[in-house]
Amino acid sequence: MEAVQYACRLGREYGVTVFTENVFPAEKLLQFFADVGDPALHLLFDSQNYHQMAGLDCVPVWEAAHTRVGDFLHVKDGNEKLSECPLGQGSSRFLRTLDAIVKTGFRGHFILENHYDDLAAARAEIAALRAMLDAAAN
Repeated sequence: MEAVQYACRLGREYGVTVFTENVFPAEKLLQFFADVGDPALHLLFDSQNYHQMAGLDCVPVWEAAHTRVGDFLHVKDGNEKLSECPLGQGSSRFLRTLDAIVKTGFRGHFILENHYDDLAAARAEIAALRAMLDAAAN
């Protein structure tokens, strides 16, 4: 805990934003932020990590802690491995998570973390994410 508090103090001093990317369940995550006690600490939310690494539903985590998310988040999808499927085609229930993200009014950046074999695949994923965002907003 002291290390995170120290990082937050240094971040303020040097103009660096400090993020935590973890797989804590919603209640533990909120307690972690309370224990750190520094509003300068932000959550780097990842749409697959909670499900893949901890067997958690991402939506309750998002709903509990979205106000601590900075101006970007990670999106990816997969089944047995991280980042192995196009968004919405893995087991992480990405579309449900995206719907929750949109409903809370998130206006930051989406960092695509899936693995792409070529630029065309990355461009297709960008187009697909835009369409998913439009669908979730309507």
